[in-house]
Amino acid sequence: MGLHSPKMPLPDFSGIIDSIRSWFRTRRYHFVWILPLIGFVFGLTYSQKLAGGFVVGFGGFLLSLRILKAGLPDSSRRSSPYGETDFFDDALIALVAAMVKADGKVSAEEIDVVEKKLKAEYTSGDYKRAAQKLKIELDKTTLNIDDPASIIEVEFSASEKIQLLHLLVKIAVADGLLTTTENHLLQQITAKIGVPYRTLDSLLAMHRFRHEYTEYQYKKQKTTTTSQLENAYKILEITAAATNQEIKKAYKKLAIIHHPDKVAHLGENAQKTAAEKFKLIVGAYDLICKKRGIV
Repeated sequence: MGLHSPKMPLPDFSGIIDSIRSWFRTRRYHFVWILPLIGFVFGLTYSQKLAGGFVVGFGGFLLSLRILKAGLPDSSRRSSPYGETDFFDDALIALVAAMVKADGKVSAEEIDVVEKKLKAEYTSGDYKRAAQKLKIELDKTTLNIDDPASIIEVEFSASEKIQLLHLLVKIAVADGLLTTTENHLLQQITAKIGVPYRTLDSLLAMHRFRHEYTEYQYKKQKTTTTSQLENAYKILEITAAATNQEIKKAYKKLAIIHHPDKVAHLGENAQKTAAEKFKLIVGAYDLICKKRGIV
């Protein structure tokens, strides 16, 4: 072997680093109890006193709060409709891209829905960065929904998850057709972010009911169609077998969850979207009450 043997190529650790970052992002909330516990055990062992354990444990708690607030050391603070750090944007855009490509093609109608949403929610500079991220995701051969969904499951509130699902449903039906593949992906995402399937059925029913109820109101129909009633029950996440008391209870529950005030922190556009859903919930309840004679 010569003195100048070829150098061995350095291993690529980028995949390992990305995995570590993903693990940290999805599980960093555990630091709230892990660091205080480690601090308590270390302090107790080192000082042999209970007070020493509590002091170091409290220090661990303060450190965990700092980690939760800062996120990753290199994460940059920027405006986002759902969070303050890049990984929120990455998670959202990854799921949006997956939904756009679910049926095997990228339609102009779907892209239009996404662009309007991004322009409405982001500032000019951040919109450009978000649009670039979306393009990168759409150019990928395979899209991973597990990691972004796990972030959303942990970090988003119930109202925020519903807002996201509402956007994904709008993308899926933008071209006027909900394919089997799109419906399957919606079900997968719904399960992975910890939302009941009946909520997805409710959102899908809202899109069908919107057109039917508008027609019902403007034509001043005296009777409701079977389709209108079926969608109305699905919107309230109940069946036609529900009692009047169950109907009232379901309506009150959804009225609280979908109230525009629940997403006030997400901005004016999110409130407008929530207000639209809230109006459909009221319309569905009103239709059922008229059909049943509920006062």
